[in-house]
Amino acid sequence: MADSLRDLRRRRALSQSELARRAGVTRAYVSLIENGRAVPAVAVANRLGAELGVTGARLHELAWRHRRARERVEGRVPEAMRELVASAGPGAGIRAARGIFDVISDLRREHPRAAAELAIELVDSLRELAEALAADAEAGP
Repeated sequence: MADSLRDLRRRRALSQSELARRAGVTRAYVSLIENGRAVPAVAVANRLGAELGVTGARLHELAWRHRRARERVEGRVPEAMRELVASAGPGAGIRAARGIFDVISDLRREHPRAAAELAIELVDSLRELAEALAADAEAGP
């Protein structure tokens, strides 16, 4: 629900404090929900949804769709990574990387936020790997 609530709140140009006041909860609680650390009760989700122009059920549905899209893509990305590790021969790494790129590009059409999050995580992981490889190269055999 975190991303759905945050996205809807921002589209309505509401601060966390203003949404909280209108829905009868604390700003800290809205923050916990938006950061995935709390899941609101149905009554609270209904009040939050009403302030954002959706039903509580729609808010839960948006959160569920986002989570499912992300799980679907995350399931495909490790396959491409395993292919990269298992592959031998010239161009294997490029083919696997291209597969990962295609998966994220496909996700972007229906779930741009999930695609962006996944791409950022991938870039961060690649940066960490590049730093480790550089350190290994400096240390020698």
